[in-house]
Amino acid sequence: MESKKIVKIIVGIIVVVVLVVLFASGAFQKKTTSSNGETPANTEGNASGTEISLEPSAPVKVTGGPLASVESPTLFYEIKIIGGEFFPSEVIIEEKGNVQVGVVATDATYDVSFPAPIEKYLLMKKGQAAVFGFDAGAIQAGTYQFSCRDKCPEGKKMEGRLVFK
Repeated sequence: MESKKIVKIIVGIIVVVVLVVLFASGAFQKKTTSSNGETPANTEGNASGTEISLEPSAPVKVTGGPLASVESPTLFYEIKIIGGEFFPSEVIIEEKGNVQVGVVATDATYDVSFPAPIEKYLLMKKGQAAVFGFDAGAIQAGTYQFSCRDKCPEGKKMEGRLVFK
């Protein structure tokens, strides 16, 4: 009788440990957004978590904290690179004002080149994120393609679009 109780206790402890490990690794999270007030991506060159989500984050107005502007709210867009593809591959920016774009390299080292008028080049190792900002009001309406330049998966052409309305 006593040995059955010990076995049940040991099995219970193992289940709890497994659940804690899974929760800590982010296995129970559906997607990552910045709506909870946390900074969704680290600044350029800093390592971020390894959580992967195929769902693109919706733009989020940041009204306080290090990404906020004193003059106007900031919109944040997140682009994840998974398996040599951008998620989402098209980002539509409809509002004028301050914009922050976070790019996360989830599974390998990647680079991304944003053309004029943004003129930004980012290089991120696996698990790293880079964030940059600009004034969307200063950019003429239109579609601007961004792409991988040097650290592209062999045989893949990685392209995405920023659409300014």
